[in-house]
Amino acid sequence: MSLRVSIEESYKEAIKSKKLEKANTLRLIKSAIKDKDIENRTSESSKQINDHQILALLQNLIKQRKDSIESFKIASRDDLIIKEELEIDLIIQFLPKQFDEKETEEIIKEIIKKHFNKIIPATLLLIWLYWGWMPPPT
Repeated sequence: MSLRVSIEESYKEAIKSKKLEKANTLRLIKSAIKDKDIENRTSESSKQINDHQILALLQNLIKQRKDSIESFKIASRDDLIIKEELEIDLIIQFLPKQFDEKETEEIIKEIIKKHFNKIIPATLLLIWLYWGWMPPPT
């Protein structure tokens, strides 16, 4: 299911269950997507933005909220800080899972273990080329 459809379904569900804060945040997301769709239009094409562009948009919305939180901290507006943090939590639900450092290390180790015979010769070749050395004849 595309992100656009997922957001639309979450919005409908929030409206039906009368969760106004969630519905307002999802409406804001839908509005931002619609704005990007309009911006993306040309006279020849009326293509909508794709999921990758929606992900970038969602990340941008999170960044905006984090910037707002910093401003609200300076102004001691705890009520607005909580509102922005709740919006961030809702937006994050539509982003792919972010790996922590340990998970990333494990994935990299697994890839190296699986492709070790391909990685080492290629790495040595790059080192030799970088330093101007010639690889030994095979």
